[in-house]
Amino acid sequence: WTCSHNALVHQSAVDMPVYTVAGVAVEFPFEAYDVQLLYMEKVVLALQRGEHALLESPTGTGKTLCLLCAALGWRRQTEREASTSTAAQHRPVTAWADQGAAGGTGRLPRIIYMSRTHSQLKQVVRQLRMTVHRPTVCVLGSREQMCVHPDVRGKTGVEQVSCCQALVAAQACSFHNELQRRK
Repeated sequence: WTCSHNALVHQSAVDMPVYTVAGVAVEFPFEAYDVQLLYMEKVVLALQRGEHALLESPTGTGKTLCLLCAALGWRRQTEREASTSTAAQHRPVTAWADQGAAGGTGRLPRIIYMSRTHSQLKQVVRQLRMTVHRPTVCVLGSREQMCVHPDVRGKTGVEQVSCCQALVAAQACSFHNELQRRK
């Protein structure tokens, strides 16, 4: 596979290299290696086409940072294009709008980053802070990580799940009940 994007466009306002990747300005906190530019190109192309992408790269090649910078750079550009297009054109900016991926509302899709462990999510947030991007971030946790009910939080595994489900089913969890009331 060849890369058609490896020209450094300019330095950003915060002295960060900016690369043109598949037509998208991507700010990256370091001088990017060819493998990183190729990875970012595949991310951007998949987003532009509204496709899924299954990407892999060896440990230590900066996959997380490449994914974050490419996806957020694409979203920033897509947002700018959407705001400058006239209402009379009603032309979708990307394949996302064509396919109704945003629910047919014309809204930009959300970028959701998921990981199996909290330590991996902490790493993602640390790396995100190295970039110019400041998206809204919400870290969700499992029952084991987040439950505050005193009868549940001391338990683990199946016992914790069973106890929680029993309390919720009996409407005996004041924390869950309050959350439902506020919805």
